[in-house]
Amino acid sequence: MAHHQAARLEWHEVRAEAAALRAENPHTRLRAAEMRSEANALLDAVVGMVTNVLRGHGFAVHAPVEARFRRDENGSTGFEVEVRLEEPGDAAVAAAVLAEQFPDPLSSMIVR
Repeated sequence: MAHHQAARLEWHEVRAEAAALRAENPHTRLRAAEMRSEANALLDAVVGMVTNVLRGHGFAVHAPVEARFRRDENGSTGFEVEVRLEEPGDAAVAAAVLAEQFPDPLSSMIVR
């Protein structure tokens, strides 16, 4: 019986959430889409800049550079960038180049 009640409660929560989403006005949905687009544009720009710096210094990138937002313990935001090189032995030198080019203490560069 308790399982049935829990399932029923979950169903009501799902329905309430769906109703709330449907109730959002078009302006709210449009603004949310714009914000997602702006966030993707920022991440794409970071990927492009890091890729260009690495290639400009002669490093071959094995896989596409990945970037995501990160937040520190104080709530400040930055980027986490992950790079996979064709030659993993060059990771330390590539990391130093990136640290020199992008000295942001809120961002994290992971080079492998």
